[in-house]
Amino acid sequence: MGSEESKPQAIIQLTKQGPQYDIPVFKQLLKQVPGNKDTKVHVISISGKYRSGKSFLLNLFKIYLDYYSQFETDDGWTVARDIPIRGWEWRKCQIGVTHGIWMYVYPKIVNKKAIILLDCQGYADPTRSDPTLDNLILFIALQLGDVHILNVNQTFGNEDLSQLSVCALHADDDATGYIFQRNVVLVRNWEFDERPMTLEEMYKVTESASAKDELKGIMKAFRIFGVETLPHPGKTVGKADETAGITIGDADEEFLEEAANLFLKLLFPMSVDSQVTSIDLLLKFQFLSKRSVGKVLSPKQAYEESVIKTICEQLRKEFEKNLAEQRTMLEKSAKAGSFAVWRQLEAKLPSMLKDVMEKYNHHPSVERCANQGVVNEYRNFIKAMYQKIVTIVKCEYEAREAKEKLQAKEKLVADSERKLTEANRECDRATAEKHNLARQMCKLQGTVETLQQQKRQQELNQVNKQLKEAEETARKAKQAREEAQAKLMKEKAAQEKAKKEAERAEAEKEKAEKSESKCCSIM
Repeated sequence: MGSEESKPQAIIQLTKQGPQYDIPVFKQLLKQVPGNKDTKVHVISISGKYRSGKSFLLNLFKIYLDYYSQFETDDGWTVARDIPIRGWEWRKCQIGVTHGIWMYVYPKIVNKKAIILLDCQGYADPTRSDPTLDNLILFIALQLGDVHILNVNQTFGNEDLSQLSVCALHADDDATGYIFQRNVVLVRNWEFDERPMTLEEMYKVTESASAKDELKGIMKAFRIFGVETLPHPGKTVGKADETAGITIGDADEEFLEEAANLFLKLLFPMSVDSQVTSIDLLLKFQFLSKRSVGKVLSPKQAYEESVIKTICEQLRKEFEKNLAEQRTMLEKSAKAGSFAVWRQLEAKLPSMLKDVMEKYNHHPSVERCANQGVVNEYRNFIKAMYQKIVTIVKCEYEAREAKEKLQAKEKLVADSERKLTEANRECDRATAEKHNLARQMCKLQGTVETLQQQKRQQELNQVNKQLKEAEETARKAKQAREEAQAKLMKEKAAQEKAKKEAERAEAEKEKAEKSESKCCSIM
């Protein structure tokens, strides 16, 4: 649902040819209901004599809602004295301003509900009213509103009650319950110190038996029936209209205080706890449009249909309650799937419909209704309603069954996905382990190669060392050889010298010997 600011729009135009229901506009306005499709709506409708200040009051109520929704209290709601009182058109003149029924959706949740205001065309307007049409306006306002305000001027008496007198037609219907929720008779421009009499007080002081029956019927038709008063708003407001730029500050303080008390009571309807959603309200509006297309019902016809419709609504709620109980019982004991529960429930439905039809056919209001066409139409409506509910329930169980199968499939898929995930995880783990081992292997290979290189280097170093030692040994050996050779050559030279010396000495010896020998010979 949306939350955009809405403006009052006509949802019903009332003519002597009959009411013209604007369902597209009604749907568009319902889209502005804040919250969601399950948000409960609180509908406040107002009807009464034309030119009695209904539209002005609703415009003031909008200002109150703005303050209350923000602060959750009405203390100081009139502090901003310059707020203009506008929205619904209102002005000071002799001709009625509001034509038809206008609807406004307040854009915020208040008291946990969405607020809808309905402003109705005033009755007794000489330019566009007749008694039948005026009663139909009241009938629609009562049907759509959780709280209906009957706006009267200065006094509250039998003339005002005559607008509701047709309710007395069904005062003896014990099983009907309440046709309507709450009615507030709002006496405007109240000038007296004492409050006006309530219906109960009127009933006690009334002597006429017919008047007592009428009061009793009116009291029985409503769950709550109250009487409230408002003083005159003040001379400034009384002499002006919307176009004059009237603000809260132009109204008398006493009027504003009493208005706040009234608005608070309208927001908190005591024991009335509406469970109507915007969808329910649309269905009700569509129902009213179908019953009123191309014709204007008499007050008696309208209220007879209202009573029979109320009976149908009660039977529908009773049927839905029994159906819910049967469903709960079967579902608790069910061992099979949802559609198996439906099969068991389906077997019980014909007897449940039979009970509903018997209660409808033997209801006092149905038996007393003179218009058998309406009785038969609502009888068919109950059967159609039954078929619709049964179809919805069947579709719900079929959807549940499909959902259960889908959930089973989803579980299998989820299990497979889980197993696949685990397999992927295990695969990833194994792959990671493989990569880790490969890295370790590469590292070990590197280590081995390093060790091998180190070993080869050591061996090479050892060989190099040995080579150097061999070279050194060879060098030393060579040196020793060279020294030996030098020594040998020296010794050979010395030997040769000695040999030569020996030879020379030998030669000398021989020479000496020869010389001696020669000498001897001489001698």
